Amino acid sequence: MTTDFDHAVAGTPRATWTGSEAWRRVPVWTPPGGPASLLVVAAHPDDESLGAGGAIARLAASGWQVTVVVATDGEGSHPGSPTLGAEALAARRRGEAEDAITQLGTGIAVHHLALPDGELETREDELVERLVDLIGEDGAQHTLLAPWSSDPHTDHRAAGRAARQAAHRTDSQLLEYPIWAWHQLHPADIPWRRALRLDLTDGERRRKADAIAAHTSQVRPLSDDPRDGAVVTPDMLTHFSGPEEVYLAAEAGPPPTPFEDLHTRLADPWHVDDSWYERRKRAVLLGALPAATYATALEIGCSVGALTQDLAGRCGQVTAVDLSAAAVARARHRLVGFDWVTVERRTVPDELPEGAFDLVVLSEVGYFLSPRELSATIAAIEPTRRTSAVVACHWLHPVRGWPLDGTAVHRRLREAWGRPVVRHLERDFLLEVWQGSSS
Repeated sequence: MTTDFDHAVAGTPRATWTGSEAWRRVPVWTPPGGPASLLVVAAHPDDESLGAGGAIARLAASGWQVTVVVATDGEGSHPGSPTLGAEALAARRRGEAEDAITQLGTGIAVHHLALPDGELETREDELVERLVDLIGEDGAQHTLLAPWSSDPHTDHRAAGRAARQAAHRTDSQLLEYPIWAWHQLHPADIPWRRALRLDLTDGERRRKADAIAAHTSQVRPLSDDPRDGAVVTPDMLTHFSGPEEVYLAAEAGPPPTPFEDLHTRLADPWHVDDSWYERRKRAVLLGALPAATYATALEIGCSVGALTQDLAGRCGQVTAVDLSAAAVARARHRLVGFDWVTVERRTVPDELPEGAFDLVVLSEVGYFLSPRELSATIAAIEPTRRTSAVVACHWLHPVRGWPLDGTAVHRRLREAWGRPVVRHLERDFLLEVWQGSSS
């Protein structure tokens, strides 16, 4: 298991935390009005009980739909154990997790993903996909609790990053719970401005204690052999036996976009120059435009600028935007000499250019927005003038790791704007055009 902590060394005493001024000033967390949905992410069996057992007990009893996702089976907790090999330990820890969650409440769903223990950093994308699939399109009704993305354990950090991506893509609220931070770090290491506290009742504390105790492979030695020692030591357990749980609200702003890395690694990640699908799709889009020319156009999500270049031949001025700085740089390079084209790095919808455009193009980008972002974008670019048109074109195959697909995007567009004036449907993509009416 790749970690950068040692559970065997003496850690920071609980009294150091509770005696700090910052701890005493942490505000109380009030769960959203519900009942709603709680999704708890655990990197290993026992994380859910240690870091969020009180919240699980509280919200399950309040009628919330509670789901626990256990990313790994924790088979790496005792490397070199003479008592249990990795496979046997994984099976035991799965059973312990089921028992522990039963102690926290009834009707709680559990998903074991069985990703490799100690290797979540290499499987973050898969974890994001699984979380997004579980949340779906109604993410605003979900609260996620996940390991702190700066916890000293690498798997915890990876799980926290994956949860942050999933929360952003689905519009869910995210709170992070520290685990090994309480043992290894110090009060000065915690971003207290984001801290929130859940005060537990006596009953919730008992349920949490019973859940933690159910993880016997972690809180008790497997045998007398030193290699079988308890991972969660009595000193460590003191951090989770108190009358409160402390979480950290998600960092402000969107998480790093996966498209930045994609455009940095690959000069043409979508094969826009050599893919017949891409070239033909652009030709169909250009042929579907209701007018021969447009004075001004806005392209949302321009990537490396292939469609932007095509639009430049039909428009007096073109503004193209993309979130990726690497994509913007490549698009600008492609469009050197096109003085009537501007390429800018902007987030959508928060930084959409102001003013009216005669043509707005939304091509293969709607499903890379969260449902809230898409709704706000739809409201911002609504075709309301006779000379304005909006063209939307999207891939119809599954889009992994995002709550919306092409069909869902166009359904929302039609719900907002009504029937399109042009509709082109084929196996791979759907293209629709809305024309503004007289004001």
